[in-house]
Amino acid sequence: MASRLLRGFVATFVTAMPMRVFMPVPVVMPIMRSCHRWLTMMLFITAVIVSVMLLSHLLEAFTLWMMVILARRCRHA
Repeated sequence: MASRLLRGFVATFVTAMPMRVFMPVPVVMPIMRSCHRWLTMMLFITAVIVSVMLLSHLLEAFTLWMMVILARRCRHA
Protein backbone atom coordinates (compact mmCIF):
# COMPACT_ATOMS: atom_id res chain seq x y z
CA MET A 1 0.00 0.00 0.00
CA ALA A 2 2.72 2.45 1.01
CA SER A 3 4.89 1.58 -2.00
CA ARG A 4 1.91 2.10 -4.33
CA LEU A 5 1.28 5.54 -2.78
CA LEU A 6 4.98 6.40 -3.06
CA ARG A 7 5.06 5.35 -6.72
CA GLY A 8 1.97 7.44 -7.43
CA PHE A 9 3.53 10.44 -5.69
CA VAL A 10 6.81 10.08 -7.61
CA ALA A 11 4.94 9.70 -10.91
CA THR A 12 2.86 12.81 -10.18
CA PHE A 13 5.98 14.77 -9.22
CA VAL A 14 7.89 13.66 -12.34
CA THR A 15 4.99 14.51 -14.68
CA ALA A 16 4.42 17.88 -12.96
CA MET A 17 8.11 18.90 -13.11
CA PRO A 18 8.30 19.71 -16.86
CA MET A 19 5.18 21.88 -16.57
CA ARG A 20 6.81 23.82 -13.76
CA VAL A 21 10.11 24.13 -15.64
CA PHE A 22 8.63 25.21 -18.99
CA MET A 23 5.92 27.49 -17.59
CA PRO A 24 7.01 31.04 -18.41
CA VAL A 25 8.05 33.11 -15.40
CA PRO A 26 6.15 36.31 -16.44
CA VAL A 27 2.90 34.33 -16.31
CA VAL A 28 3.65 32.76 -12.92
CA MET A 29 4.96 35.83 -11.05
CA PRO A 30 1.76 37.96 -11.04
CA ILE A 31 -0.27 34.91 -9.94
CA MET A 32 2.23 34.27 -7.16
CA ARG A 33 2.05 37.89 -6.05
CA SER A 34 -1.74 38.12 -6.03
CA CYS A 35 -2.42 34.69 -4.50
CA HIS A 36 0.61 34.50 -2.21
CA ARG A 37 -1.33 34.07 1.04
CA TRP A 38 -3.75 31.56 -0.50
CA LEU A 39 -0.91 29.52 -2.04
CA THR A 40 1.00 29.50 1.26
CA MET A 41 -2.11 28.33 3.09
CA MET A 42 -2.74 25.57 0.53
CA LEU A 43 0.90 24.41 0.74
CA PHE A 44 0.69 24.36 4.55
CA ILE A 45 -2.56 22.35 4.50
CA THR A 46 -1.06 19.91 1.96
CA ALA A 47 2.06 19.48 4.10
CA VAL A 48 -0.07 18.78 7.19
CA ILE A 49 -2.20 16.21 5.33
CA VAL A 50 0.88 14.43 3.92
CA SER A 51 2.62 14.34 7.31
CA VAL A 52 -0.52 12.93 8.98
CA MET A 53 -0.73 10.24 6.28
CA LEU A 54 2.94 9.33 6.77
CA LEU A 55 2.52 9.24 10.56
CA SER A 56 -0.48 6.94 10.24
CA HIS A 57 1.54 4.59 8.02
CA LEU A 58 4.40 4.59 10.52
CA LEU A 59 1.99 3.92 13.38
CA GLU A 60 0.45 1.05 11.42
CA ALA A 61 3.89 -0.47 10.70
CA PHE A 62 4.90 -0.09 14.37
CA THR A 63 1.67 -1.73 15.55
CA LEU A 64 2.13 -4.69 13.18
CA TRP A 65 5.76 -5.05 14.31
CA MET A 66 4.70 -5.08 17.98
CA MET A 67 1.99 -7.65 17.24
CA VAL A 68 4.55 -9.92 15.55
CA ILE A 69 6.93 -9.62 18.52
CA LEU A 70 4.11 -10.36 21.01
CA ALA A 71 2.95 -13.36 18.94
CA ARG A 72 6.49 -14.78 18.94
CA ARG A 73 6.81 -14.27 22.70
CA CYS A 74 3.45 -15.95 23.34
CA ARG A 75 4.44 -18.92 21.17
CA HIS A 76 7.68 -19.42 23.10
CA ALA A 77 5.98 -19.27 26.52
